[in-house]
Amino acid sequence: MPKNFSIFLASLACILLIPWAAAATLQPLNNAEMEDVTGQAGITIAVKNVQIFQNIEQYRYNASDSGYFGLLNLQSDVMKYNFGTADMSTGLIFLDTGVNSVASLDDWDEKTTPDSINKGMIGMAAPNWDQEVSYLSDGLLFSDGNTAYNLGFVGIGQIRQPSWKTFLAPHGESGVDMEHDFEMHIDTAAYFYGTDSNNNWLRVAFENIHIGQSFGFGTAGDDPADPTTWTSDIGEFQIGDMFGDIDSSEPKDQHSRPAQIDAGVSDFDFADFDFGDYPLGAYRLRLPFEGSIRFENSHFGGTDFGPGAIDGIKAYRFDAYLIP
Repeated sequence: MPKNFSIFLASLACILLIPWAAAATLQPLNNAEMEDVTGQAGITIAVKNVQIFQNIEQYRYNASDSGYFGLLNLQSDVMKYNFGTADMSTGLIFLDTGVNSVASLDDWDEKTTPDSINKGMIGMAAPNWDQEVSYLSDGLLFSDGNTAYNLGFVGIGQIRQPSWKTFLAPHGESGVDMEHDFEMHIDTAAYFYGTDSNNNWLRVAFENIHIGQSFGFGTAGDDPADPTTWTSDIGEFQIGDMFGDIDSSEPKDQHSRPAQIDAGVSDFDFADFDFGDYPLGAYRLRLPFEGSIRFENSHFGGTDFGPGAIDGIKAYRFDAYLIP
């Protein structure tokens, strides 16, 4: 008998001797037993040391049939997501769906009730996100349809983002409600717009940018003009507020103000231009946001302007429209 066939028969005999039917049979549970069983919905994913290299020859936004705005040779050095640490249990992405009780949406109507509502949503969170990303574009292009103008080049990086979370929910029939919270640190963001008499590049640049919730402005020891006093535990900058504050004693503070993406057809009436009764298709981006932004140094031309701070930002309404 061939040796391999003998091994197969022995393995099969061992398998048949195991009482699989008794070990794997599903057992029904009564109601009392079911009450003792708990579980958690959602998925947890661990990712580490993912590296993505990319180069886009040209990226364009066409606002009409002929003109466009574009970026030439958009590339990253190493677009690297080193997610987590040596212990994979600390570097996780949490994904979940559910229905949450949230404050009612603030639609800026006096009749809006402060009563809470139930909102179904998707949640994603990465409390320990180790990221290094940078981008460089060789050309900032603007074309009127006949001639393309190169307005210089831009670069940003390294971009580090220690944590983030995102919530998404349907909005009406054609849009999305969302909230995105993140902490971000950027080494340099620069726009190179021309050259001097010695052919050296002139630039507008910001160095060591920090984006978060609060740097402790107004507390003892914090000096916005001195980066060495800035706290490193700055929390997360918040774009959109999906939940609001149900327990607030003031109704005006209870409302949720999610960021929104909508597409549709509407009549626009601007003071400097009358579109008449002709409805226009439009893309609307609503971005209420809250947080603080500081940078340790800034440059314009060949001059250093030092640090800057924008603390306690709270924009209740911020709408942008894209109309082809």
